[in-house]
Amino acid sequence: MYHRYQGLHHGSSYLEHLNFLSAIRAQGASGPSVNLIDGLLSVAIGVAGQLSIEKGRFVTMEEVLGL
Repeated sequence: MYHRYQGLHHGSSYLEHLNFLSAIRAQGASGPSVNLIDGLLSVAIGVAGQLSIEKGRFVTMEEVLGL
């Protein structure tokens, strides 16, 4: 059974899909609730967490993002 608020590691939630569809239908008049930077940081945090597990130490966002 699909839960309406299921998200996180299970992918986008039903409500996030509705928001995305609304942004598409608005044809640029309104944007999605998250932007490119939000997505980049989300992936970078996951990568940092995985690297931290593999290396057994703290990993900074600067390391992951190459800053």
